[in-house]
Amino acid sequence: MKSALKRHLLYEILILAVIFLLFFGVQATKLTQQPWDHFGSWRQVDTYSIALNYLQYDMNPLMPQFNYDGLSENYVQLELQIMPYLSALLFLLTGTTTHLIPRILCLLFFAGSAVFLYLLIREFCGKVPAMAGVALYLFAPLSLQIARAIQPEACMLFFLCGGIYFLRRFQCTKRPLLLWLASGMTAVAIMEKTPAAFIGLLFLYVLVDVLGKKTLCSPLFYGCGLVTLVPPIAHFLYSSHHSVFHFMDGIAVKHIFSAKIFSLFTSEGLTFFKDTFAVWFGWAFVALAAVGLMIAFGKKYRFLLIWAAAFLLETATIAAVIKFEYYLVFLLPVFAALCAIVLKEIGKQKRWLAATVCIPVLILTSVTSLKVWERANTDTIIDRAGNFIAAHTAEGEGVAIGVQNPAYFTAANRRGYRANIDYYDYIPSDPQGEIQYFIDHGVRWFAVAEGGIYNDADGSYLAYLREHFSLAAAEDGCELYDLTKPLQ
Repeated sequence: MKSALKRHLLYEILILAVIFLLFFGVQATKLTQQPWDHFGSWRQVDTYSIALNYLQYDMNPLMPQFNYDGLSENYVQLELQIMPYLSALLFLLTGTTTHLIPRILCLLFFAGSAVFLYLLIREFCGKVPAMAGVALYLFAPLSLQIARAIQPEACMLFFLCGGIYFLRRFQCTKRPLLLWLASGMTAVAIMEKTPAAFIGLLFLYVLVDVLGKKTLCSPLFYGCGLVTLVPPIAHFLYSSHHSVFHFMDGIAVKHIFSAKIFSLFTSEGLTFFKDTFAVWFGWAFVALAAVGLMIAFGKKYRFLLIWAAAFLLETATIAAVIKFEYYLVFLLPVFAALCAIVLKEIGKQKRWLAATVCIPVLILTSVTSLKVWERANTDTIIDRAGNFIAAHTAEGEGVAIGVQNPAYFTAANRRGYRANIDYYDYIPSDPQGEIQYFIDHGVRWFAVAEGGIYNDADGSYLAYLREHFSLAAAEDGCELYDLTKPLQ
């Protein structure tokens, strides 16, 4: 009996090893791409630049900085920067600032989330459906991009999936230590991505299920709330107080706590989800998960049903407003679990039928993944402009660039301002006033990328620049003007 159990365990480990090795092999083909690639270059470069700025300026983990909209102390209110800070520490140890370091860290975090997810699904569905579910999780189009993207999502998913796994173990064993582990990991997940707080619905369900009528009188209930919520709230308040740029406050005021919360019910919102699900999940994956959601209404899958409800609510209220594909990452693990439910229930009748359903879904999902995999390539326009600016300016010199996407600053390894974005009330909006503001705040160079200036439809801004300042260099649609040398 023992030898049979060992043999089954060995087979399980070998099959999982093959799945993960295939995943790492696919990822290895794209790890060398620069952060300014075609998948979320803005977000990736922001995160990478924070790691660089930790190393170059300030190693305080609670004081992340950007490269743009200022020349110094560009402290920004963002999530807890776990991955960028680890990257900065590894930069110190290795003596290099290669983007491979944060990419590999993200990949390891994502793989860790897959391990927690496998353990969780296996408990509900058994080994084979859990393997299929994890394969869908690893090779879904959005997963392939998020796993390598220099963003906080992979790190968040690691702590979120870990928190959900330990929460389930607490529900089954009633051991308080497991609840504290779940609360601690979830607190970190919320500090990484605030919408992770929707998992609170699952915590409430489990606590009521375990404690019953004594829930509101139990120290576990209040202790769990304190451990889970106090660190994120404290971090949010600290970051808001000490930051120069209040991005999280701005998103909350301008988007979340506004009429936009009902965006799901608009034609624009519905179109976003139709297009996003088709591209970043694939309809086969979504359809199988939808069937799993209906099956999950059975009592034995109640835990998974509440988990799904929590992040479907997040999707309807947060992702529908923000409309960034990476705000849908919360659905990836729960969709995989729902798919595993379907395979388990079909497999109870006919195993061959489960395979008949699973294999086409895996193939169709992989085909969809291949269609978007090419986006994981370096944006050559940003790369060329960054090299041009770096070649004709000196490190430490302030640069204004006529773009909205700040990736150009990190590509050039320079700090400065985005020109003509009309975002900050304290910066003049007319060309003469804005350029003078840049000069007064230490900017020497003005770079034109992509052949023009952002938000300059009539060309008046570029015309003013050309008429009043000396052209220092020009190449491939890029121009560089010296603001210290006005034309007479």
